[in-house]
Formats: sequence, structure tokens, C-alpha cells
Amino acid sequence: MELNVVAPILSAVITSVPGFLAWRAARASAEAAAVLTRIEERRYHHQHAPQLVITCTPQQGETALLTVRLDGPDLLDRVSVHPMIRDDRPVTARPGGVPQEQLDTVIWGPYRFRPGVDDAPPSGREVKEFAIEVGHTHQLLLERTLPPHWAQPAAWRQDYHDGPVLLRLRCASEGFSPWTINAEVRTDGIPFRCA
Repeated sequence: MELNVVAPILSAVITSVPGFLAWRAARASAEAAAVLTRIEERRYHHQHAPQLVITCTPQQGETALLTVRLDGPDLLDRVSVHPMIRDDRPVTARPGGVPQEQLDTVIWGPYRFRPGVDDAPPSGREVKEFAIEVGHTHQLLLERTLPPHWAQPAAWRQDYHDGPVLLRLRCASEGFSPWTINAEVRTDGIPFRCA
């Protein structure tokens, strides 16, 4: 091959290598910046999660009062909270051939939301979403869970009477993606704090 043909090709290859390396470095830098941005967004979201104080105080009879207080952060100002009762353990064995649909309706814990109050459905598993401002409280009425028809009432009470109320709270505030907070609230009036 003649030098006048090879020289321009060789020159083109040599001059394109720095451009390719620069492009590759820019791409790697952009990917690193995207990763750092996601990490920072998660940190910011976590740092501004609602600071809830939740207390379950037994009342006379078979009821209790669940009090939810928003302590901060001040940046949130107002938070929508959708509380749901979660089960203390997944049920994997069906007692006596009980259909899964019936098992799914049982709340395996000491309390449920009182049906009909705060728009709680007949299951008592959740209540209507409510809004709360920093420094304020919202109260919800709970009642003792009923043992399922196949359970021995004395054994049910022994297993669940003094156990914690397990909650899942879905919280939302303008300008933030939602949070999901799991809480294990004692039933003796000692507050659960999630920060």
C-alpha cells in the first residue's frame, strides 16, 4: 500500500482514539453522577420521613384508643396517613380444612379497628386515610379481635391478648414519594416512635 493512502487512514485512527476515550470517560462520569443522585434522593427521602409517635391505650371493656401524633419534621407540615393492621405471622397451615378466604379475613393480633368507625370495613383491618399536621394527634378506636370459629377462645386470648398491634402506615406528603412505615405498638400505653 502506498504511503499517501496509509498516512491519512493512520492519522484518522490516531485522532479518533482520544475522542473515543473522552466520550467513554464522559459516559462513565454521567453514570456515576446518576448513581450519586439516586443515593442522595433516597437519603433526602429517608431523612424527611414522618416522625410518628403511636400509642395504644386500653379502655374499659374490650376497646383501646390508638393515638397517632406527628412530631415532624417541620418541612412536611401535613401528612396523609393510611393505617392498616398487618398480621403477626403468615398462616401457612389451614386448620381443619378452613378455606383460604376465611383465613384471610382473620386478624392474627389483639385488636382491630372498630368496623363502621372511621370508615373501617367489616374486617376492621384498615381505616380511611386521614391528614395530620405537625404537633397534632389523631385518635382511632380499636376493639378486641374475635377468635375464628375453629379456635379455642382461651387459647386465642393467651396467644393474642397482650401482644402488640402490628401496623403498616402508608404516609404521603406533597413533594415527596410515599413512605411505608411498619410499627409494632405495645398495648400498655407505652409509645412507639418511628423516626
